[in-house]
Amino acid sequence: MTTSSDETKLATETPVTEEKKRVPSWSQLSYGDKISYAQVMVSAARQYLGQLARRGIDDSILGRCDELIRVATDTNNAQESLKGELRKTTAALDTVVSEMGAKLAEIKKMVKVEIPQPEWKKFGIADTH
Repeated sequence: MTTSSDETKLATETPVTEEKKRVPSWSQLSYGDKISYAQVMVSAARQYLGQLARRGIDDSILGRCDELIRVATDTNNAQESLKGELRKTTAALDTVVSEMGAKLAEIKKMVKVEIPQPEWKKFGIADTH
């Protein structure tokens, strides 16, 4: 059976290992997280509008925030769509450039076989052998 002094001793000897959670700064948040944060803030501000009105927060400010949230959401969605298109376009470009590189390597080999070395520079070939 433990006594209260034993419990106090255990409590003081046991180190606290709980890590402090670091809250990211505004600049570290993704656009989606910033939008979510704004939605939470505006929603809570509406609930406490009576108290916040003394400090200049009113429906017009919150209405403007709602509009900014809507525009940010639409713009973020458009950006995400563009990112998807960019990934597809980049993959297509990678395929074309890879094929182009293979064809140029083939041409380079033939140039080195058929054309005298002093003329290689005209083909953009800087090799010396």
